[in-house]
Amino acid sequence: MNGAGFLDKAVKAYKGKKVWKSIRSSFGQREDLLVVMLPEKNIELNDEIVRQIPEFMRRKGFDEVFLIISDSNMLNAKELEVPNLIRRLDEEEMEQLSAYYQLHWFYDDFIYASIKMPFGNTTANMLASKKISMGELVRSSIFC
Repeated sequence: MNGAGFLDKAVKAYKGKKVWKSIRSSFGQREDLLVVMLPEKNIELNDEIVRQIPEFMRRKGFDEVFLIISDSNMLNAKELEVPNLIRRLDEEEMEQLSAYYQLHWFYDDFIYASIKMPFGNTTANMLASKKISMGELVRSSIFC
């Protein structure tokens, strides 16, 4: 990576830190809250994640979920069987937050629900091979 590319990523991550602080201040320190970020526009993936959230929450002891989704995501959180909060981000904020996430571990109760990112994630290849269903992929790689 050349110097300009690195600088662009660093600036994006710095802005992502500000986005994260704003999000984090809206719910504070809560042990009963699961935070799930849905950075992809993959409707099938996002629908499967939403479908599996309640079972994961019951298994792990969470009472509420906070979803971080992009403005373009057509997710309907009313489909969730559990109390939820939603924060919609524009595409730029989503990219900035993703860049920050790649540099900094947020905390244990945060799930970055993607099959393409962060860089090096190979779960999309598993799905493309048709040897695993979307439901199995979400269960085994996102909600494990």
